[in-house]
Amino acid sequence: SMRNQLQHDMGCWGSSLQRINAAAQQREANCSHYAKSTGKIEVEKQAQEDRKLEREERHQQRRMELHFARRDIGRARQQQRVVQELEQQVAQKERQKGMKRFQQDLERQQVLQATRTAMESDFIQLHKKRAE
Repeated sequence: SMRNQLQHDMGCWGSSLQRINAAAQQREANCSHYAKSTGKIEVEKQAQEDRKLEREERHQQRRMELHFARRDIGRARQQQRVVQELEQQVAQKERQKGMKRFQQDLERQQVLQATRTAMESDFIQLHKKRAE
């Protein structure tokens, strides 16, 4: 009887062990199926999110490059305007100097002409006095 009981218990444990092994195999199959389906979906979602972040990063980088390019163009324009303004100021100074020189030359010619006229007049008067 004890032997029968022991054999019966051994059979039950064997059956339990088979059920446990079957459940473990089923669990492994489930985990594998999860990894292949849901896990794959999660990996794909992560890859999609990574691609989205990369796109956004490239877009932001292009925006920054465009901003810096526009800023550089604006600086170049401003610099060009400053150079043009300075060139105009230099040209204006040169015109003023030219006008001043022209005016001085004109005054010098007038003084020379007046001196020449006065000398000629004095010479004519002196000549008239000697002739008398």
